[in-house]
Amino acid sequence: ETEAWKVDGHLARVDLAFSRDGEGSYVQDYLRAATDALRGWMQRGAVIHVCGSLQGMAEGVDQVLRTALGDEVVETLLENGRYRRDVY
Repeated sequence: ETEAWKVDGHLARVDLAFSRDGEGSYVQDYLRAATDALRGWMQRGAVIHVCGSLQGMAEGVDQVLRTALGDEVVETLLENGRYRRDVY
């Protein structure tokens, strides 16, 4: 389904992370590798949605965002509803 969205132009990029398959891949690692793209997306008004484990993935994503964008920017994104978290 996500590949179809990409082909149709609804998504510009798809990175799939499966932490429990083989050696595992992690969302925060893909995000860290895409720091320049992340900054560009945020400058163009992107919204970040994080849903999942508070310990591990969500914490790792938050650390990458704070390193890439700075604490002040991340806090502003939270306040403005552009960084949304549903973590457990």
